[in-house]
Amino acid sequence: MEEESRVKICHVITDLSVGGAEMMLTKLLEHRRRTAWEHEVISLMPLGVLEKRVIAAGVRVHTLPMRRGFPSPRDIRRLNALARARSPDVLQGWMYHGNLAAWRMWRVLHGKPRLYWNIRHSITRLADEKTLTRWLIRGGARLSTRPHKILYNSEAAADQHEALGYDAARRLIIPNGFDLARWLPEPEKRAAVRERFGLPPDAVVIGMVARFHPMKDHATLLRAATIHLQRHPNTRFVLAGRGVDPANPALSEWTDERIHLLGEQEDIAGLMQACDLLASSSAWGEAFPNVLGEAMACGVPCVATDVGDARRIIGDTGRVVPARDPQSLAEAWTDLLGDDLQALGVAARRRVEERYPIERIVDQYETLYAGET
Repeated sequence: MEEESRVKICHVITDLSVGGAEMMLTKLLEHRRRTAWEHEVISLMPLGVLEKRVIAAGVRVHTLPMRRGFPSPRDIRRLNALARARSPDVLQGWMYHGNLAAWRMWRVLHGKPRLYWNIRHSITRLADEKTLTRWLIRGGARLSTRPHKILYNSEAAADQHEALGYDAARRLIIPNGFDLARWLPEPEKRAAVRERFGLPPDAVVIGMVARFHPMKDHATLLRAATIHLQRHPNTRFVLAGRGVDPANPALSEWTDERIHLLGEQEDIAGLMQACDLLASSSAWGEAFPNVLGEAMACGVPCVATDVGDARRIIGDTGRVVPARDPQSLAEAWTDLLGDDLQALGVAARRRVEERYPIERIVDQYETLYAGET
């Protein structure tokens, strides 16, 4: 790449814990094509588990670190100093905190870098959000004419934010992308994974991968599981994610031996091989649930609530039901299990290959950063 085409890009994000935005940023850095470009990451809070992957990708990481809530004067001074020291060509915010911090850095640099925001959250009802999040959303709407583009990973999130006052002229949709060499069908692992988790080899297994949070609505999933097990007693449910374990008092009433609470798991791709279906019961907040694309890439059909772009992601390879409706969720599982799951799994994999390969998504980001969009 010619020297004059080099671009210095600074990503500003809340932290590098395991989450949708954090994972997408990490994948973008790991799979970047234009290797002569210089990427850096500013983490507003103490770093998370993805820091090692980002550094291994050859990317420098800085941290303030600020505490939760509003930044202190010291935090702002450190952010200002980082802006002047790094002086990037492109400032890319990730999520509400990162977007506003990137805007602050842009102002310190007198509007010289190209400023992009990245919004990865859908808003079913503003009242569902925490007070600080509502404040950040409203503040972002007032400042939304400043960034050159506002990136959304879903059509639903773009529509919802624009209804709240975000500048529609800045809209750019770049969905999530998936490493198809990592997320792929591996039927030969099915028996071994089931044995590891104590799942009968001939049982129907429905999985859910999500941290414990009201947004993920585990209560609806478990109520639907109770309904389903009354009619299909040989089904097993495997729930994995941070806080989803028997030690969680909110889950202690779900003691049925057919519901496995696995807690946080490292090998999610392996766990997918044990599942016949993947369920997502989120009540709000999801824009583009990564877990749907991951399961579909593994050849596992999905049933999801109609939140964010779930309907666009799944298409005709699974089912989409209303949020907070356990009866509809249970009926969708029964309905889908009556279909040819193998054929649906093949179609789901093909849909991800055609629409969401990580290489295509990285190309869209790099085209933007090159000033070609």
